[in-house]
Amino acid sequence: MPNLKSNKRELSVYNKYTELGYNCLTKGYPDFCFYNDNEILFIEVKRKQVRSSIKMGLSKHQKTMIDVFKRLGLNIIVEYA
Repeated sequence: MPNLKSNKRELSVYNKYTELGYNCLTKGYPDFCFYNDNEILFIEVKRKQVRSSIKMGLSKHQKTMIDVFKRLGLNIIVEYA
């Protein structure tokens, strides 16, 4: 659960949608959202050096977010630069 102790409105909305069966992601969002008239791209930027590691430089939150985006058919790219 996100830290919503000080924001009653956000807590109310959080409770409403989790009670309806939705999951809530508050961490792991991509670094960029690019779009044009035909397409939307979400880009997560990582250092080139981490690409060869087993984790590929992604946190568990980022891996979850990437999985959710892909299941929804959204274009998400991990860009190693």
